[in-house]
Amino acid sequence: MVKGEYSRASGYFDRAISPDKDFKTSYLAGIAYVADRQYTKAITVLERITRECPLTNSNILWAIKAHYYLGLAYEGVGRKSDAAAQYQYVVDLWKDADPQIDCLKDARKRLLELKSY
Repeated sequence: MVKGEYSRASGYFDRAISPDKDFKTSYLAGIAYVADRQYTKAITVLERITRECPLTNSNILWAIKAHYYLGLAYEGVGRKSDAAAQYQYVVDLWKDADPQIDCLKDARKRLLELKSY
């Protein structure tokens, strides 16, 4: 994944993740699937971890960013209202955050685009 070989990384994550695996492995798999445009797989993984891993019981930064990546996956399959809901969640949680956080800036931009669509 670090080398940008998302397709290859996705194959490894296919073998590594399962419902009993930890948040970290599932989160990284979700990112790899989004980067490799395997949006359906990304949605399956990211929906599960955003539902089952509350912010207080996981890496809070990654838990919030999981919603951002889920929004990207929803956008990838054309589920624009679901994507907007995920971006809104991120924007609401980080409304007082440093505006230079890349995924926050992108979530705001995408949310505006989806609302004007």
